[in-house]
Amino acid sequence: MDFALGKVLPIRSDGCPSIVFFRSTFCAKCFLSKDLLIKNLRNNERACLIEVDIANNLEISKTAGIRRVPTIVILDQNNMIVGGTAGILTKEKIKPLLHLFRALLMEQSFND
Repeated sequence: MDFALGKVLPIRSDGCPSIVFFRSTFCAKCFLSKDLLIKNLRNNERACLIEVDIANNLEISKTAGIRRVPTIVILDQNNMIVGGTAGILTKEKIKPLLHLFRALLMEQSFND
């Protein structure tokens, strides 16, 4: 696995589930993956997207267990990694990610 499932990341802590997009400035696959991700997010979900440049955020990348980019992880409301995918994003990979993310958002709305 190219990310550390169950780890808590020291990232924006607003108590909401998040999508964390680990990338590199010189990664062409990262730009393609980000475009696909943005196109599939609903307007209100875009605020939940956090981009992390691995070169400028080594500690966060290390804690998350990032081994390659692009890597996308889903964080629950406690900033724990609960899912994700590594490598170029495809339509097949994005569906389960967004399903998990939207389920977490729905669960949070019931708890508020």
